[in-house]
Amino acid sequence: MECRLPVEKVVKTTHRLQEFSRKKKVQLRDLQSLIGLLNFACSVVVPGRAFLRRLIDLVIGVQSPFHWIRLTKESRADINIWLLFLSQFNGKSVFLPAKLDSSDCLHLYTDASGAIGYAAVLGTSWFAQTWPHGFDEHHIAIKELFPIVLALELWGLRLKDKKILFFTDNISVVHVINKQSSKDKVLMALIRSLSLQ
Repeated sequence: MECRLPVEKVVKTTHRLQEFSRKKKVQLRDLQSLIGLLNFACSVVVPGRAFLRRLIDLVIGVQSPFHWIRLTKESRADINIWLLFLSQFNGKSVFLPAKLDSSDCLHLYTDASGAIGYAAVLGTSWFAQTWPHGFDEHHIAIKELFPIVLALELWGLRLKDKKILFFTDNISVVHVINKQSSKDKVLMALIRSLSLQ
């Protein structure tokens, strides 16, 4: 069984997104209305939440409902990906198991060291690497999420249509993955990449 957005909600949201994709500036109240529609859609458009954050960031601190807000290049990219999502990902299975049985899923273990590097293990496959120059300035949550995203990039075909149980020792990364949202721009770039895997 699958939950889906009603056709009229898909049509309304698609129409609003198309309007926004042609504009350079929008009023706060209109952007808040679109964010509300998309937030509702996130209940069934699984990868959607990761592509809502930059739109939300545009309204933070703006008071007047008639204030004009400039749509950034990044927010336009999110609007365009939402148009794609509504045409392709309108549905979420309802009867997923509440608990994953560890015997019928793949285990992905990742870890990162703040100063040394990162690693991931999937079955008998693994990788380990030192941090590239300049990466040491990032905080540990970014460093812990990076090997997860890289593992999905490297082993994506092997993981397709499989249950994957992630093992990470960073609770903030667990929350960011589960929420698909963070105020940190680098974490969000990684989450958007993760959502599209």
